[in-house]
This record gives sequence, structure tokens and C-alpha cells, in this order.
Amino acid sequence: MSDSSPSEYSNPRSVSGHQKVDTVLRLLAGEAAQSLAHEIKVSEERILQWKERFIEGGRANLLQRRQDNSKRSQARKKSVLQWTAVFAGLVVVIWIATRFLGSSATVSQ
Repeated sequence: MSDSSPSEYSNPRSVSGHQKVDTVLRLLAGEAAQSLAHEIKVSEERILQWKERFIEGGRANLLQRRQDNSKRSQARKKSVLQWTAVFAGLVVVIWIATRFLGSSATVSQ
């Protein structure tokens, strides 16, 4: 833990989101939590909480992208099936029409 007393710590709300991200990135790059905490006057515990939230946010983002990709893939498949059904229906209608027109043409001769 840092040697700073709790009264010397800045209010966590006074640390901007950009500062938190920068601090977490520096922590992940290998800087010591103790020195970072002393520099920005927050507890090491607070910095470690930011790190956990940062990592969890990244994890959630990656999982969400996987789910989004799966949903898009399912939507594409559904669209292909719908268009295939429309096309098959048109083929049937054309086939019936040509059969009907073909049989009526031979009757009129």
C-alpha cells in the first residue's frame, strides 16, 4: 500500500475517465501500482478496481462482438432462406403458368 494517508487521496470522482484509462494502461505495461497511486493520489485498491473494471469491460466487449456476429450470421441465413423460398415459389408459379399456357395452346390448334 501507499504511504499516503486516506485524507491525502483525491476524490475518486475528480479523476477523469481518461486519467483512469491511462493509469490502467501504465499498470498493465508494468508500472507499479504503488507508484501510480502515489502519483495521482488514490489508493492502490482503487487503481486495482479500475484495472478489473477495464479488463471486464474489454471481456464484455469481445463477447458482445461474438454475439453480434452470431446474430448477423443468423439474420443472413434467415434472409437467404426467405429469398430462396420466394425464388422457389416463383419457379413453381412459372412452371404452372407454362404448363397451363402450353396445354391451352395445344387445345386451340
